[in-house]
Amino acid sequence: MKRRNFLETTFGTSIAASFSPSVLALEKRPPRILLRSSWQTVNIGDIAHTPGVLAILEKHFPEAEIRLWPSQIGNGVEEILLARFPKLIVVKHDASLTVAFARLRYTPYWTIPSKKAVLDHQKRARNDAMKEHDCKPLRDAITAVVKNTELKILLCPEVETQMAVNKEMLLDKLPEDIRARCVWREKYWLTAEALSTYRRSAGLFGHEMHSPIVCNGNGIPAIVCCWSEQTSKGIMWRDIGLGDWLFDNDDERKAMPSAVLAMAKDFAAAKAKAAKGREFVEQRQRDMVSVLKMVL
Repeated sequence: MKRRNFLETTFGTSIAASFSPSVLALEKRPPRILLRSSWQTVNIGDIAHTPGVLAILEKHFPEAEIRLWPSQIGNGVEEILLARFPKLIVVKHDASLTVAFARLRYTPYWTIPSKKAVLDHQKRARNDAMKEHDCKPLRDAITAVVKNTELKILLCPEVETQMAVNKEMLLDKLPEDIRARCVWREKYWLTAEALSTYRRSAGLFGHEMHSPIVCNGNGIPAIVCCWSEQTSKGIMWRDIGLGDWLFDNDDERKAMPSAVLAMAKDFAAAKAKAAKGREFVEQRQRDMVSVLKMVL
């Protein structure tokens, strides 16, 4: 055998030998994704992150095998996820109507026992100083809707701390005739129950960002009021074409009640506008999964 033929034959044999059964099996297995999510369960928006991503991957990348690496999936969230996504693998580790909701500048996590947070006196002082300023536009919007439509108002929470704020700053400060058409949710709820309610509503308005996202993903219009302490997250509403429904609570607070009333009085137009925003987002979701497939 010539030297060149000997080397080629030996090289080819060594390559074939390197592809052991385990390596070949690895080549045939489905692509795997490790999803780091599920941050906390005291906030229905944080709960919604994970099923939202899982639903996108299920729709556009069904052949992928998903492993969830959560921070927290208590409060019944794990059961909800596994009921909807039975193939999901959870990687556990040690870890220490119209709808309205009135939050504070800073979420007072120190009032939630499970968070074990230390009272921040500076943040509490800022909350106390701004809560009337921030919540009055919501009360004005509630009053406008009640006086000019037949709709009721549901005062509901996105975070565990908000039931008390809704009662103190919204319900208890409304005139009696307006309060009679408002329903205050006294207890916290999880994302699935919130979503089932949002779907039956004529729209949503408030100080949060998560619930409007949940609404828009289901064709329900939502108006967002934000401030600097919430960082720049509200900009996404402008990015998807819903800038008219985004209000800076310091500079544009007086314009918000009229926008809420317009949304409530013409649900068809508001729903069509929300649908355009949703279409924009869905195209970006498809683009994201295309990039993920290419990388994998």
